[in-house]
Amino acid sequence: MSEFSITEFLTAFQLRRAVCQALFAQASQQAELIAADEYGSLMEVLELKQNLLNHLGRLSTEQAPLRTAWLKDRDRLPAADRARCDSLLAETESLLAKLLEAEQSSTKLLTARRDATQSSLASLSVGVQAQHAYQTAERAVVSRFDLNT
Repeated sequence: MSEFSITEFLTAFQLRRAVCQALFAQASQQAELIAADEYGSLMEVLELKQNLLNHLGRLSTEQAPLRTAWLKDRDRLPAADRARCDSLLAETESLLAKLLEAEQSSTKLLTARRDATQSSLASLSVGVQAQHAYQTAERAVVSRFDLNT
């Protein structure tokens, strides 16, 4: 049989699912903050997400032998144990898919906000340039009619 027990498989899969749940919760918080234009708080959420991603990366490295054993031993496990593990893995995959969707949505919203800001700044810049041009032209006209010069 396996070098890992069913308890070890379940514990590892539950831990991975818990980290993914925490990541999804932070991604949801991120979307709310972006929608509310609360960018100061957004930085805190991004830091938390980065820490969770780092943790998930460490888990992937640490659990590599367990995942290899799972693939090898899965079909030899009792049906009830295999079903519990498969359920945890399916939940985790579902969370990761939702997380990816949430990240893409947040990225689109941030990109739209950035583009709108750039457009506003460009319009403002054109307005300032036009105002400067009118002021320069006005000074030239005034100086031509200034009787004191």
